[in-house]
Amino acid sequence: MSHQGVRVECISTRLSPLFQSFRKPVCRYLCIFDSFDRYNMKPSVPEVKPSTVGPTEGEGGWTVEQIPKDTEHGRKLYHGVYRPFRLKMLKEAPNSFSSTLARETAFDEEVWERRFENPLALTFVALVPDQSHQSAMSVGKIVSALTLRGPFHIPPHQGEDVNVSTDPYWEINAVYTDLEYRRMGIASAVLEEAVQHVISVQQKMGLRRFSLKVGVMMGNEEAKALYEKAGFVLVGKDSDGGDDLVRYFGGD
Repeated sequence: MSHQGVRVECISTRLSPLFQSFRKPVCRYLCIFDSFDRYNMKPSVPEVKPSTVGPTEGEGGWTVEQIPKDTEHGRKLYHGVYRPFRLKMLKEAPNSFSSTLARETAFDEEVWERRFENPLALTFVALVPDQSHQSAMSVGKIVSALTLRGPFHIPPHQGEDVNVSTDPYWEINAVYTDLEYRRMGIASAVLEEAVQHVISVQQKMGLRRFSLKVGVMMGNEEAKALYEKAGFVLVGKDSDGGDDLVRYFGGD
């Protein structure tokens, strides 16, 4: 069925290693885009480059951008600003993530560098001016972030719908916004920046169908509202040690 220009299809549990790896109950949301018409796009196949469509500016002096991997600014932003923010969110919301503060505090430089260099993982952040560092070298303070992983392709099992199983999919995780910066539209702007990046990449690859998925901890109504507002639809629930329940949606 269609929902505000977004086509919703069924998805099996094995499609997402992210959800299989969760040890805590999550709701799963799926957003499948099957047309570029909504965004006035025409598919083409140019070289795909990991570039952002931003940065996006918002009221209050904050900006949203993708952390680049090929510049000194990007390296400084990731290691010097995002890393502390990542540890902070694990400390402040330990029940919201599959990783832990103790685990990531023990990471050495090599592990963080591998994360930064990972070609299938991009980090999007919202920055505000850092009042504690007034020098021109300051890159700002991160107040919201998410990680976009993909694209991934999983071969279909025998007898499965080839179109559904082989469509590329992306995963959003490590989503967090500082408490004092919530309900300001910042998280929505970061999410939209990531969505627009996915659309841009898929357009350049000439692929019209793809999916974007995210896991949400049970009871996190604020996060669920954020994703539903962005066009995500609940497709199943997963309980620790229990059966996996999937809600299927058909196309037009």
